[in-house]
Amino acid sequence: MLRRLARAIIRNQRFELALLEEVGRNLALPPLRLGGLVLQPMATEGLAQMAQFQRSPIPGAMDAIATAAAPVTRADVLFAKAMILHHQGALDMVRDYRAGAGANGFLGLMNVDIVTDQTQEIGLMRRVIAAWPGDAAAVAVPPGMVHGMAGMAHGAMPGPAADTAPPADPHAGHALRRGRRGRPMTTRLA
Repeated sequence: MLRRLARAIIRNQRFELALLEEVGRNLALPPLRLGGLVLQPMATEGLAQMAQFQRSPIPGAMDAIATAAAPVTRADVLFAKAMILHHQGALDMVRDYRAGAGANGFLGLMNVDIVTDQTQEIGLMRRVIAAWPGDAAAVAVPPGMVHGMAGMAHGAMPGPAADTAPPADPHAGHALRRGRRGRPMTTRLA
């Protein structure tokens, strides 16, 4: 079940990263001026179709029943605890975006998907941890294991040693194959 979840996370989050990169590229473009309107490109219409992306579902209740006989290992607990920290970081960012001055409607919709998916995934991983017969609290997650945690005290865990440098490009390898560029969607600025 965790392997299926891991494959779904990889596929879905690669596309989310591609979407965020595309939003960044569009927001870097100069605004379009049409008469008295100023329009700012914010996303690319049809990006999912161009990338031939289809969301991978996360395992559900039937998957849990089908794999109930499989033992939960320390490695499973480590993975689940690390992913909970990673997902909680994403949920914190969504909350901060909503509480701040974020006004991009496209990102607002993406935030709804993030909250829905990652809250469900956290619940699934907590059930896996609870099924382990060992002491889950004794399984420490090294900060370097959780992408983006280098240099942070995230989830009440100490950060890495001072001489541990974060990777030069924390998003290396996240590129998604892209098709032809679609036309930009716009939002009114003024």
